[in-house]
Amino acid sequence: MTADFRWDDLGSWESLTRSRPVDPDGNWTVGSTYSVDSRDSVVWAEEGPVVLFGVENLVIARSGGITLVTTREQSAHLKDLLRRLPPGLMGDTAARQGIPAPVDEERDPVRRPES
Repeated sequence: MTADFRWDDLGSWESLTRSRPVDPDGNWTVGSTYSVDSRDSVVWAEEGPVVLFGVENLVIARSGGITLVTTREQSAHLKDLLRRLPPGLMGDTAARQGIPAPVDEERDPVRRPES
């Protein structure tokens, strides 16, 4: 049996825009999202509303008590970001994804709040 269908690995924020329709301004949203004068953004809002006003090409994800805001271009590099975040910020999310502890601070400094 042969089949002809399009395959898309939904492993990135960018790929989500190909998985379901976008609004007339090109925004892809899940959850409570309100957009005014904003275009081509991806919003995942699990906890409370997210309001976009006059922005474009962003990825905004609100889940687990954390809000991520980045550009669609930078969203392809989220594993790099997770490596640089302070331990404990993401709970065990990074560990579940097999991402190692933050990198050596001398080689790639991470600014941490004073205790």
